[in-house]
Parts: sequence; C-alpha cells; structure tokens
Amino acid sequence: MSAKETLTDFVRHAGETLGFEELEDPDLDMEVERVEDAEYPVYCTDILREETNEVYRFCFMESPPSLGELIPFFFEQYRELEAETQEDYDGAVLFMKSSDEDEDFWYIYRTETGEVGLFHSDFSLDEEGDDDEDSGGFVENGKE
Repeated sequence: MSAKETLTDFVRHAGETLGFEELEDPDLDMEVERVEDAEYPVYCTDILREETNEVYRFCFMESPPSLGELIPFFFEQYRELEAETQEDYDGAVLFMKSSDEDEDFWYIYRTETGEVGLFHSDFSLDEEGDDDEDSGGFVENGKE
C-alpha cells in the first residue's frame, strides 16, 4: 500500500474513532510529504479542521523503533507543529501511527488545563467517548 493510501485510511479511521465526520469524507484531498529525519523518517499530511480551527497532522512510520524511543520524538514533533501553527490556528493535534498493519494510533495535544498529553486511540476514550486521563495512559510532557 502506498504512503498516501495508508495515510488516507489512517485519517478516515481516526475520524471514525473520534467522531469527526469531516475526516471520513471520501473526497478529502491530502498532500503527503516524506519528512527525512535522520533517525525516524515519517510520512505526513496536514488537515485543517475548520470547525475548531485546529491543524491535525497525521504521520506514520514504516519501520518504527520501540515506543520508549518514540515518545520523546513524538513530543518534539508536536512542539514543532504547535510552534509552526500557533499564530494562525487555535490548536494543533499530532496523530502518529507506527505501521500500516495496526489500526491503533497515538495522538498528542494541549489539554484545556494547558498540559501536553499523549493519548492512545484504544485506551483514551471510554465507552461513552469521553476523554479520561486516569484510564487513558496520560503522559505529560513526554514523561510517564
């Protein structure tokens, strides 16, 4: 599967998981960019969620290292995204997926309390769909 197909599937799955119907749009146009990082090259696409004026960056890696090694990388990527977009948008969310075979994903955003948190698609939403830091493996600023 190509990088664009993988990211398209990822965006639609995230939209379905989080209840963002506009991300499930079959006509959603995305430009895919390969970010050549020395250690962790990734494929990314940015989508503006107009309803909330937030930039959503979706990324995936073909050959990811362990999660312990990736957490600092995820937070660095989020901070760069937030710095790039803070003047023009109300927020940013970074979505990361480690392969095209797994449907689970991680996402990072600044919570209403101002903390930056790392959340997992499977654990951070309870059955009613509400965020719950106690059941979601909340990580603040890259530290458990």
